[in-house]
This record gives sequence, structure tokens and C-alpha cells, in this order.
Amino acid sequence: MKYPNENLVTPIYVKTDADIPLPEDAPVYYVLGSNGLFLCRNHPLFSSCVNARTWPTELAPHDQTVRLRYPQIPQPDIERLVGFFDAVFERHGAEAAAVLVWDREAGRIEAHVPAQRATVREGWTGRRYPLDVHYDLGDDLGPGQSPIGTIHSHGDGAAYASHTDQEDESYRAGLHIVVGRIDEEPPEFHCEFVVDGVRFKVAPGAAMAAYERRSSDFPQAWLERVTIELEHEQAAYAAYGPYPGAGPVNGVN
Repeated sequence: MKYPNENLVTPIYVKTDADIPLPEDAPVYYVLGSNGLFLCRNHPLFSSCVNARTWPTELAPHDQTVRLRYPQIPQPDIERLVGFFDAVFERHGAEAAAVLVWDREAGRIEAHVPAQRATVREGWTGRRYPLDVHYDLGDDLGPGQSPIGTIHSHGDGAAYASHTDQEDESYRAGLHIVVGRIDEEPPEFHCEFVVDGVRFKVAPGAAMAAYERRSSDFPQAWLERVTIELEHEQAAYAAYGPYPGAGPVNGVN
């Protein structure tokens, strides 16, 4: 099938079938197949098709883009989630997470807090450092509900997509929000959208309604869904060696 019009200096043929007829009178043309773009020639002494090294210059450029079409996360929801993250960090020094769910019947985004396990490391001084948080949705969601993203906290650390976050989210298309500096008001928000393995940075205002102040008016059952796994720095040091920022051992840095 020739595509898209007759005005291309170098025509492009889309190979929609293995036996599609190719032109014998065109001196030069392109073939777009499932395995790439080919530059083809009809010479008086030969005909050829080779992998094209560049794309046709007659085509207009195009960029990777994303535009969110679903509603913002409601202000009360984001403020309750920040209150929940703050409570988990205050009690346990841990991260916490929630899943963003699209309810087709209600036509809105809702926050769902699944059962989760947060790992923290207790330092030499007794201070706790958040490491990670894991959860499994299982059969928690009801009919008509679909996960469309995640939101999790980084404790008092900065809001950014860590290497672990990026690995976890590479197979989870949707909106991913990190809440950092939870000990400050307002905290930091970092939003990215992932689709087909590509990450797009999203302005917080495009993903959620304006945030004013954290709220403690969240279901207390959320706190009961957080299990803490404690690692002691001494044991971690013995097993793996010091982590970056670890204090001196036996007086030696």
C-alpha cells in the first residue's frame, strides 16, 4: 500500500502483506515493514532493498508526547494521603504507598491503600532510615476498578524517581507520584507518567488538585495495613559492608 499520498518525492510503501507488489518503474522508494525501513532501487542492471540508514527527509519530524486526559486526584484525597504518609514516617521512620485506581462507574480517581511491608534500617544511634516498601494488590479491587498509577513517600528524603522506582514502574503504565520531604509543609511532589517504557515528567498541577495542608482524616485501617521489617545497621554492615554515609566503625572511617 502506497502511503500516504502521491506527492512524496520518494514514495513509501507499507508492507501490509508478504506478497504486496512493489513498483518496478520507481527509481527509488522506501518499504516500511515490521522489521524496519528499507531503501529500495530499480536500476537498469539490478534491483535492491537495503536497511535505510536515515528516514525520508520529506517527512515532518515528530516527538514523544503524553497528555493526561483523566481528572485530577481530588484535593481531599491527596491531603489525606500526605497525612497517612506523615503518620507512617512519624511512627516507624518508613515509606508507605497507595495505588491510584480509576473507578469507571463513579468516573473518578480513588486512592487504595493495600497491605504493604516497609523495610527500615536502624542506625547505630537508633535513628531509622526508610529503605523500600512492597505491596501486592491481589484481589483487593472491585469490579469496574482499574489501577492507573501509584503514589508513595520517601520519608524526609527528596521527591524523585529512584533507580528502584524506575525499575518497578517500567512495567506499570500510568501516573507515578513520589512525596518527599514529608517533615515539611508542604512536602515535595514529583510526578511522572510511564507508557511503553518511556517516562514523561508531569507537572503536579496536571495530575492532582491544589494541595493546601495534610489531613489526619484518613482511615485508621490504612495504618493497620503497614507491616514494618526492621534491619539493624550492625547486621547489615557485617553482611554487606558499610553503606554510603555509614558512621565510623571502631573509630576508623
